[in-house]
Amino acid sequence: MKQEEAGKFVHISKNQMSGLVKRMVQGRGLAASELDKKRWKAILEYIEFKQEQLAETEECN
Repeated sequence: MKQEEAGKFVHISKNQMSGLVKRMVQGRGLAASELDKKRWKAILEYIEFKQEQLAETEECN
């Protein structure tokens, strides 16, 4: 999954998503706002959901 797709899920631009990734990964979330943390949590849940969908699709084939 591309960062851009995950960003669209939480309604942020590609540049905003890039900044969020830097704050959460490189900065270990230390400089992240509450909104950043909320978005990050939603993105991680979205990725998990998409992985489950992919696994189910592969099982059916």
